[in-house]
Amino acid sequence: LPDYARLAVMHGMAADALTRLERQRRPVPNPSFDAAWALVGTAAGRQAEVLRWVEASQPEDVAPGLMRELFEAATRAAAHPLAVATGLRMDARDMRPANRVLLAQSMMDSGRTVEALAQWRQVRASSRSYDDAYVQALRMALSRGVGTEARAEFAQSQLAAIKALPADERRDPLIQTLLDLAAYDDALPALEAQALAHP
Repeated sequence: LPDYARLAVMHGMAADALTRLERQRRPVPNPSFDAAWALVGTAAGRQAEVLRWVEASQPEDVAPGLMRELFEAATRAAAHPLAVATGLRMDARDMRPANRVLLAQSMMDSGRTVEALAQWRQVRASSRSYDDAYVQALRMALSRGVGTEARAEFAQSQLAAIKALPADERRDPLIQTLLDLAAYDDALPALEAQALAHP
């Protein structure tokens, strides 16, 4: 059934597939059937009903791969509450940074900026490989009038990284990040020090 749902969505036949599945759907939960229904329902514009189903489910009710597909379908449909709900389920089942990044991004898209930044902080605590994406999230948060504390915290971590570099190593990328975040009080002294070290 999930394969049927994928094909229906791929070929623009989600609404027809949804009608067929709903004729056969029974009150007794069937994880495979229900996941197929959720995939076509999301693509067919029935995100509110799918959201209720997701919120009533347990993380282990749906295979991780199918939940990821549902998250992607919700994201494509700009169904932000559904994307957040599926992101929370993915994170509850597998707390890898990659899943938490998806959750943070969906929260940002949904306007839940403060919660999104909290997720980003947890990502940074476990991995620095997403720093560029975190900077973009911070810039968006600042444009919405929140994130000042997070910016200060991040600026301090950038300054610590600058100070840890060998004297002969250039600091341009780290300083540029500070400038991108308008953290000028932190960036300008570092920029001056680099200019003196590399005239």
